[in-house]
Amino acid sequence: MDFAELQALSRLPASREDLIDLFGNVVAADKFFSIQGCFCVIVLRKGEEVCISDASTRRLPYLEEQPLNKGAYGKVSRVVVAKGHFFDPKPVTEGFEYNVRDLEMARKDYEINNKNFPRAGQEEREIMDKILGGSLRSGRCENIVDNWGSLEIAPDTYSLFMPKAICDLRAYMTEHHALPPATSGAKAEFIACAAGLASGLAFLHGGMKTQEFEDMVCYHMDLKPDNVLIFHEGGRYVWKLSDFGMARVKIRRRGPGGYERERDFNSWFRRRWHQQQPADPSLSATVNRRAEGTYQPPESVSQERKMTTKSDVWSLGEDVARWARKWTFGN
Repeated sequence: MDFAELQALSRLPASREDLIDLFGNVVAADKFFSIQGCFCVIVLRKGEEVCISDASTRRLPYLEEQPLNKGAYGKVSRVVVAKGHFFDPKPVTEGFEYNVRDLEMARKDYEINNKNFPRAGQEEREIMDKILGGSLRSGRCENIVDNWGSLEIAPDTYSLFMPKAICDLRAYMTEHHALPPATSGAKAEFIACAAGLASGLAFLHGGMKTQEFEDMVCYHMDLKPDNVLIFHEGGRYVWKLSDFGMARVKIRRRGPGGYERERDFNSWFRRRWHQQQPADPSLSATVNRRAEGTYQPPESVSQERKMTTKSDVWSLGEDVARWARKWTFGN
């Protein structure tokens, strides 16, 4: 066995052919090959993508998994990652690159549409990583859900990891804060949180750049209470935009030509289910090719369906106005 072959065996998982060369025995090689996944636990990397070509040779790092919610293009679970299996190259707290205790986070799983899914090295993949993953060259916006990395398991699973929220805006308003705010301080907090969402939307519309420093504009296309997550940070509540599975992106090229064609995220993933009846009684029966319901602007159901950044602004205004009406006039 030459040096290159020995180097290939320096880390697991090993291929069956390399194991046969190592053991000199097919039976022993197959026995080890079948169980080596127990010793090859995946380590997630903050803000980075981990790609696995064969899930049977690797072990997932979760101690617990609990389904939380599902949408048209993905499902969300609460997971607990075992200590030592989450790598942060720039740790903010504790000073350790690997988590020193079990770590709770949220995981969103998409089913890959292999026909359209962009691969590593393609410009579309860079764009997807920026929006779905939140790895933004131009800085961090506190009103967009943080990126804790991603995991692609060939051939058809793509998972995003993020901090686990307290709840989404719908649950926050209907379960946790069903009664109107009673004090001026509580009302001011609500207004500040809503203003934070506007800042997040402004960042999507005008605060991002590609690796070549070209302007990138993202239309969320699905702004509704379910896609606003609530966190408690620094002694205050922070509302954050999430779920960019319906988003569209345009890049402004330098020189003549301006914007190039749109990139449509929902063509990269398979639709998990088709909504037959509105899941939320507040939603109308109108179903269009983008998101569904009351929170979409009028142009979403027009024949041309010309959606712009103004469409997102309309949806955000409807989100905020609906709860303001509820608190003012009741149900």
